[in-house]
Amino acid sequence: MEKDVERDELFTEFFHRHVRQIRAYARAKARDWVDAEDICSDVFALAWDKLDLLCDLNDAQAHRWLQRVVELRCLRKNRDLSRLVKAYSRVASEMELSPDGEDEESRDDGRQSIELEQRVRDVLDLLPPETRALLELDAFQRKKGPEMAQILGCSPTAARLRLMRARRVFGNIYVAKYGTSANGEVNAS
Repeated sequence: MEKDVERDELFTEFFHRHVRQIRAYARAKARDWVDAEDICSDVFALAWDKLDLLCDLNDAQAHRWLQRVVELRCLRKNRDLSRLVKAYSRVASEMELSPDGEDEESRDDGRQSIELEQRVRDVLDLLPPETRALLELDAFQRKKGPEMAQILGCSPTAARLRLMRARRVFGNIYVAKYGTSANGEVNAS
């Protein structure tokens, strides 16, 4: 019990010595404020687990270690987002939701691909959290059928229906935002 109190005090002191600088560093490196806060929480949770190691380091070494963990967490978040964007860029292509209603040949142009990825990223940011989570299960984590149903706590049929609805929401928001219909025609409104 006394050892736990001592560990808590050590961590509290360590945390207060580094949190402001690490939080600022995370905000500078992360995509947005929410990601920065998540990353900062992850970093200090790992620091709690590695406290014995960190106590053996001087402040400069511990600070560099914390910064490196922030960088690694930022890379992981960016890689995860990139995978999700690529997966739903493919979905958008399959739904023929190309930028400016371009045809198949112009979709192969690198500029069109970058624009499509940015549009997909924008639409993903607009989705309700539950819808985005479902699309992440499908595209990023590649959960299918029974496995997705088990995670969602429903039947495989219900899981497929929810996924179909989530894709429809994605497509509808894309069309509403960019004025492109599913067949590539520009929306009149």
